Amino acid sequence: MKKYFFILIIFILATGFLVTLPGGNLTPESIRYVKVAGQRIRVDLAISPEAQTKGLAGRTGLSEGEGMLFIFLDERNEFSDRHHLDHGKYAGGPC
Repeated sequence: MKKYFFILIIFILATGFLVTLPGGNLTPESIRYVKVAGQRIRVDLAISPEAQTKGLAGRTGLSEGEGMLFIFLDERNEFSDRHHLDHGKYAGGPC
């Protein structure tokens, strides 16, 4: 009986931990698209440090309504200047 009670407690604690993880309640659709000023934008996620370092490097361009979203699991101050893509397009803040 004690064994089952212990397993139940572990299960409840593990479930609570998983529910409170960042992004634990997100669906793939809500992760892959964001809505800004009523416009739906397809985003590539940069979650890992490697993906964040690479960013948009190596791409020849972005289509209309596409972008990259950087997800940081810890709080930090970041700076990024505009980066040129082919054909004079910008990636980053407003021009």
